[in-house]
Amino acid sequence: MSSIINIDTESLISLINRRFDSLKDSIDTFKTEVNARLTQLSDTVSSFDQRISSAEARIESLSETTMKLASENISLSNAVDLLKMELSDREQEFLCNDVEISGITETKEENVGHIVQVLANKLGLSINECDIVSATRVGVFRPGGLVENVSGKGSNVAAEPRPRPIAVRFARRSVKDGIINAARVRRGATTADCDLPGPSRRFYVNERLTRTNRWLFNKAREEGKRHGWRFIWTKEGKVLVRKEQGKASHRIRSEMDLASVFGSDKVGTNGPRPSTTNY
Repeated sequence: MSSIINIDTESLISLINRRFDSLKDSIDTFKTEVNARLTQLSDTVSSFDQRISSAEARIESLSETTMKLASENISLSNAVDLLKMELSDREQEFLCNDVEISGITETKEENVGHIVQVLANKLGLSINECDIVSATRVGVFRPGGLVENVSGKGSNVAAEPRPRPIAVRFARRSVKDGIINAARVRRGATTADCDLPGPSRRFYVNERLTRTNRWLFNKAREEGKRHGWRFIWTKEGKVLVRKEQGKASHRIRSEMDLASVFGSDKVGTNGPRPSTTNY
């Protein structure tokens, strides 16, 4: 009886040992697989870390390149703006002997040079034909703005109230300055007693400006009126502004000057397209 019990106990112990060995082998196998998976995961994470580091380096490089390009772009933009202003100044210098006369009724067969002489006499100046290099109407031709010239007097005045201005180039700067000063002294002069076609009308004599300066001058007047600036004028083709008597004057050469002087980031929108054509 004791021998049978011993045999069963030994069998049980043997079975337990085999099961334990099997379990140990399973655990070892599992540990080996886990270690392999962990090693693979670690390699994957390291690979991702390398990719992230590479991406960060590329982003940093791109950021530095972007900042450098932005700085270069600002520098180039400033250079372009400076060149535009210099070009505008050169164009304006070309018009240093020119004036623009507006408000004069336009007729089909008019002698523009004679009209300039008549208006100069009205302002108290004597101008000869040799003083005038050229005199012509400028701007878009409006057939409806013409007046029939019958025996030197106007008739059938068209509905168009604004005839084209007259651009005059004088032979000498002194003649141009003389008529500008005379027009300022006799501000409000009209065509009355000038024997010109059409009804008596007030006329204006101003320096002839480039397209860019004319636009800047008009914008300066708009902004000056809006912000209460009393003095907006041109001198030798330069656009100048002064808020009130005794204050310093400012020259307007660009849209940035408009924004800087009048303190608005909205002025200067829809500015003139680059062009060398006057009117």
